[in-house]
Parts: sequence; structure tokens; C-alpha cells
Amino acid sequence: MIIQDKIYVDELDKDSDLIQLGDIVIQRSVHLSEKWRNEVIDALYDLQSNLSSKKKAKIATSTIQSESNIDDTVCRILESTYRNDFDKLSGLELLLHICKDQRHLATVISHRSCMPALSRILHDDCNDNIATITIVIQIISSFSIFIDFHPELINNHIGSSIMTLMKNKVSLTVEGSVQNKLTDVIEASMTVLDHLSDDPSVCRKMLRKGLVSLLSEYLHNNMDSERLLRIISNLLLKASVYEDLILISSRDRSWINLLHLMNVRDEVVERNALMIFYNMSFFERFHQCAPIDDLIKDLFQISHQSRNLYECLKLLHRITKSSKSCVALATSVHIDHVLGLFLQLDRPRKCDMDICATVVKVKFHR
Repeated sequence: MIIQDKIYVDELDKDSDLIQLGDIVIQRSVHLSEKWRNEVIDALYDLQSNLSSKKKAKIATSTIQSESNIDDTVCRILESTYRNDFDKLSGLELLLHICKDQRHLATVISHRSCMPALSRILHDDCNDNIATITIVIQIISSFSIFIDFHPELINNHIGSSIMTLMKNKVSLTVEGSVQNKLTDVIEASMTVLDHLSDDPSVCRKMLRKGLVSLLSEYLHNNMDSERLLRIISNLLLKASVYEDLILISSRDRSWINLLHLMNVRDEVVERNALMIFYNMSFFERFHQCAPIDDLIKDLFQISHQSRNLYECLKLLHRITKSSKSCVALATSVHIDHVLGLFLQLDRPRKCDMDICATVVKVKFHR
């Protein structure tokens, strides 16, 4: 049985205050409670765009607002960010709803005060209002998907603000709904950083500002979030083509947490982890600083379970470029088993030379 409320709204127009109107609707409704507040505002927002000359209208979904109405609404929202917390939160909720429709993103970001306002809120509210920060990060995440908007985000130091925010939250332990909201903030923040790191100069700047240490801490504390681990491994994969990652990992002793990625029971994360170490293996410093023995043990574990064998082969082949690493391989009790698995692979012909080269080098060092 479906229970319906028929609620009529008088004199709803483009200048109506939807936040205040939504509160009135909830007060007068028999069945709606405060938890439905966002849905009511969304319905009013949709209805506002489809009004004709009628004086009364039933709350229902309709077409999206015109760009001129969106422009006016965004102006009012940005003004509300300078008011009290309730007005700020309500306005940001409405802005998030607008940004969910990708057609409106260019209109929203065209406001010169939009990104500075969001950056200011990130800075001012980072330690106080997690609900506000969650919405702001989700709004920014909507823009970060598109590379055309990246210059605006970068010019307003959004990446730096997010890294500062995450450093403040890394050791925070809370329970219940607040913990869930904190997880949402972290995942959305990581997503923004992942998108922005597509720019090589931005990626290297993040590395210099402590990205590796930050990700390492999250790897240590949040190994149960599959989505977060995928985002982190993707970020590190982009960073792995720069020697900075090796230098920082050696200095900050982040190797152990990077190796944790090899033990995650997720094929995407595991493959990214193998490719991270594969990319780093092209730098001579990697063979001098990396914990090769621990890396080999993880490779044996992965190959024993017959996962990502080709990636394991590529990395093992790269490891044999170093005499020191070859000795570690040759003295391992598992090497014959692993090489036997490789030889049994239904592999493309180009892998044959890598396998033969790896076998010959290992046997030679024995």
C-alpha cells in the first residue's frame, strides 16, 4: 500500500526560497518527517522549472531549470555561504543537487566567486562541520571529473586544501554515522586528487607536499575499504613513473605500507600494486633502496594463487636487472615453483624471452 500526500504550493516562482518552502511543506505534511527534507527540496527545485501561469501546483518531478534560473539560484547560494551554518548548509545542499546534472556544471563554475567560496569553506570548516565539508567535497568532485575544469580547481589551490583537510582527518577515530560521513569525505577527497593528478606537474607537486606519507597512513589505517584502496592504488600508479616516489618512500619508510597493496584480495588493487613496483624498477635507486626480499615473498604468494601472473612475470624480469636482486631470487626456496608456473602459462609469444631470460639469470646466480 502506497501512502501519498497531495500538497499544493501557492505562488511558487523562480524567486521562491526553496529551503524555507521545504520546511513549511514538511511541517504541514502528515507523512513526511525531517529526514525527507532533502527530497522535498529536490522536488520543489524540479517543479520550479516547469511552472506555467497556474497559481497552484502539485509537488512532482519535472524538467530541469533553465540556465538563467540556475544562474540566479547559484548567485543566491553563494551569498548564503557567508551566513549562518544552517543557511550555508542548506544552500550547499541545493548546489550539490544542481551539480549532479552535468549540463549545469559550466554555468556554476562560470561564477568567479564559486571556487574561491568552496575553497574558503574547506579552509574555515575543515575541523568543525563534517556535514558541510562532505557536501563541498562532493561538489568539487563533480567538477574534477572533467579536465576542462581542472585549471579553475588548480588556480584556487583545491588540491592543497584537500590534502590539508585529509592530514587533519587521518588520525581521527569516531563511531557511527559520523564515521560513515568521514569515510565519504576521504573517498571523495581521494577521488579529486586522483583526477587532478592526471596533470604531471600537479602530480609531482602533490608528491613534494607529502602525498606519499598521507597515502601511506591511509593504507595503514583503512585497509578494509575496497573503493578507497582502488583510488589510492590508482594515485600511486600515476606517481610511480617519477623517481620522487622512490626517494620519498625511502626517506619516510613508506615501503611497508606500499607492500600492503600486494596483499589486498582485490584483483584491480593487486594489479596496480604490481605495476607500481614495475614502473619504479626502471630506476636504479629502486634496486638500492626497495625491500627486495619482502617484495619477492609477496610475488611468490600472488603467483602461488595464480593471480596476475603476467604482471608478476614482468616484475620478476625487471628485478633480475639487478645482480643483488638476482641473488635474492636464486636463493629463494620458492623460485622453482614460480618459474614452473610461468612455463606452464598459455602465454603470448612475446613473453617467452622474458621467461627464458629470468630463468637463465636466476640459474646463473645459483
